[in-house]
Amino acid sequence: MSHLPLYPNGRVRRLSTELIDPDDEVSDEWVGLNGLCSDIPLNALDYRERLHYQDQYSSMDEFGRYLTIEWADQPDWYNLRTHARGWIPLAKENDRNRGSWARNTKSHLTIEGPDGDGQWGLAEADRREVEADLRFFRSLLEHLGENPIMDLDTHLMIPPLFDYDRLSLLCNVESEVHEIVMEARRSALEHMGWISWWTASIPRWREGLSLEATRSIQDLELSTYRKTGYLFKLGQVYMSVNFGLLVKNEVPFYYPWTSVEMKNKRLARLNPRTIEEWYRSNENNELKELWVEDIPLPFAPFDLATHYDEFLQLKIDPYCRPRKPLPTSDGDGELQVTMIDRQGWKRRLLAFDETPEELHLLYHHIVVQSKSKRRTTVIFQRYHAKPRRETLNAESDVEMEDLASADSDAIGERFKSSCAPEYGEKIDMETGVERSEALNEFSPIEAVQKFEHERMQDIPALALGTHLVYASESPLLNADPKEYDSTSYGRSLGPRVTSPHSDHSSERREYDSSESMAFVTGWASAMAREEWGDSTDRYVENRNGKRPVIQLQDRIGDRYEDALDNYSVSSGGHGYPRPVTPHLGNTPPERGSVVFPIRQSSPPLFRRGPGRGEYLEEVLDRRARWLNDLVDWGRAYTYESSLWRVNVEQGWNPDVLDRGYIIISEDAEFRLRFQIIANPAIRFPRHVLEVALERGIPFIIGYKRADCDFFRPKQTDEDFNPGVAKALADSRARGSRITASPSVRTMYTEYQRILGRLADAPQARSLILRGGVTSWIMRAYVGIGLVRRALKGPSAQVTVFHAGANDTGDEVSIDVTWDEVSEGDYISVHGYVPGLSTEQDRYFYPTEEMLEEFSDHYHREWNPFCEKTFE
Repeated sequence: MSHLPLYPNGRVRRLSTELIDPDDEVSDEWVGLNGLCSDIPLNALDYRERLHYQDQYSSMDEFGRYLTIEWADQPDWYNLRTHARGWIPLAKENDRNRGSWARNTKSHLTIEGPDGDGQWGLAEADRREVEADLRFFRSLLEHLGENPIMDLDTHLMIPPLFDYDRLSLLCNVESEVHEIVMEARRSALEHMGWISWWTASIPRWREGLSLEATRSIQDLELSTYRKTGYLFKLGQVYMSVNFGLLVKNEVPFYYPWTSVEMKNKRLARLNPRTIEEWYRSNENNELKELWVEDIPLPFAPFDLATHYDEFLQLKIDPYCRPRKPLPTSDGDGELQVTMIDRQGWKRRLLAFDETPEELHLLYHHIVVQSKSKRRTTVIFQRYHAKPRRETLNAESDVEMEDLASADSDAIGERFKSSCAPEYGEKIDMETGVERSEALNEFSPIEAVQKFEHERMQDIPALALGTHLVYASESPLLNADPKEYDSTSYGRSLGPRVTSPHSDHSSERREYDSSESMAFVTGWASAMAREEWGDSTDRYVENRNGKRPVIQLQDRIGDRYEDALDNYSVSSGGHGYPRPVTPHLGNTPPERGSVVFPIRQSSPPLFRRGPGRGEYLEEVLDRRARWLNDLVDWGRAYTYESSLWRVNVEQGWNPDVLDRGYIIISEDAEFRLRFQIIANPAIRFPRHVLEVALERGIPFIIGYKRADCDFFRPKQTDEDFNPGVAKALADSRARGSRITASPSVRTMYTEYQRILGRLADAPQARSLILRGGVTSWIMRAYVGIGLVRRALKGPSAQVTVFHAGANDTGDEVSIDVTWDEVSEGDYISVHGYVPGLSTEQDRYFYPTEEMLEEFSDHYHREWNPFCEKTFE
């Protein structure tokens, strides 16, 4: 969690703690925020037997009783399908708004009877009121359901439709009418709770709504009601619950605080002792402001980052370069250090020619290990080392460019963690902008509005884990907003353009993760303009007729299947050859769409070289269709990865992490560091390598020769054949080639045979670690078992014959060896078909170099869109 569970003024509305069964030896402490623990129903406190109480109270027919306790008695504690239940509004005095009969459980609807036939029923006036309110709430939900940002999962969470005919039923027993009334009451409350949750959680909930529907929702005044609240077990829900949203909207929530929660560092800010300390420190503060000195140092947000940095510097080192210690303040020269700042992790050369006073302003936190360990961590407060401005006001002799720079600096502070400003500075808990004396003439809110309107109106926010990073501010997306619209991992995607659907109002825009698709739409448009210039009169032909290629956002609602006709063999296109390997036990994936252009007169192979200019027009048309489809898959770049999953925790060999050396490139290491600080799911060192595997980031696990004995296979192992291992070690430089043939089926059969030979090789596990397309090919054709082999340690090639690129040069002296395939085997995996000349060489699957050269959407990191493309 990157936020404090506090109000903007630094205080919680109400803090309550209570012990469960004080006489019990295993009693737990309960914590309540925005509510008193005494408000929790008694049956909910005994959560160890909650299943028993659920059965007991569900059978009770006391009027309205279960409406009070049901929310607190969920067996699964926090069910994502019913997450709006905690937002159910409770009754208040003089409540005359719609649905008051449902909120006030003490109000009794009139039940008439018995009549001449001895039957009971709801009074006609009350029946009409109940039915009208239920239909009204349902119509509001249907209007909200038309919002384009609502996905299928959210639609499934909408409360079910109530059967209005039940209100007109006549029953033989009065209690049956009471049950119908309770069902109607529950349906109305769940509808109101869902509307209350949606309007409070989604800033763009008004999008697509008519003015009448918007006013109807606002007239309900649901935000003014007390809410039912939640019971949480933090260990299960802390990654999926926005506690700050609950505090802001005064939704009560309660959780037990046990020794298990105390050991979890990510829950430190929900520690009742910490919250009580903050509460007391602000109790006598008339200004109700929170200062940095009030935050206990043991809960500093950089402690966790430092922990991961020690692991990365100890086990992961790009090309195994030794790290130099941090020089003293009177040292000189340059040093390559690792920075942790508000934008993530970054490494750069730093010149130590500043004075000690300037260094003091530059550093926020420095961790210097002993020189023998050769590890250094420098956690910076700002991205750029700039001296503090003494004054900046309207009377200063400053140019307009300096004023713009001042606005930029003010915005920069908005992205910094609210827990790590300058020592001695106040924190604005509402906006996250530090109110520095250097910018006393500028309102942070006005600066945010001005900066976002002038420079960020076309670059939506990209939500990464617990951080909210703008495209032009992210270290992964380095671009000059004056020249480029957006970039992806450092690659320019075209000149700055204005989207026809962008909001040109000067009002402040609020961003959330639901706007992530718009980000992909923006850079997809930029890619189109980079290819075709600023012309808007170019059209492409598809099944829906002619349409401009630039207006990509019109295709957001189209189905992905619409593109299959454009890419299928029947329409003249060709797809990648699909893995059909029954002898390897794999089910061939479905035939999907094509991304890379293929000539219709050629076999379905990838052509490389200047010859591709012959079919440039076809390339443009296919790429235009692909850009349209990219919008549909845009969420793959910002949502949780949906790539392959394997129970790696069961497959990891502990000696791999203890004795292995992870060798990785500078760029890949930076990506991993950024994921570590941005992704709250990364909790253990093995998670770092799992992220690299899932995202296709290439790395190597090397081992010292002295440690090979821990992995050396025994002669009794069934999968080890010394003769085969020796033969493969001697033939590393010889790769198989596919003979060019007019028959694609013949070449594909030969390609399968080559893959089968490589899959049985001891060093095949290294192909999984190469990432990108290579990893996908081996997973698709060989199976997930190859991944488990890679996680168990080195092969016989390493442990017996020490086959690998030993790094014993002048700059590298760690002397490790690893599994490695020859260049011939590498291109054979991609289906290399030699031609009469280099320009006529073909591949069944593009290599990493080809993807970087010909594909604008691939930037050395595998993603769900790549996975869908190659299926």
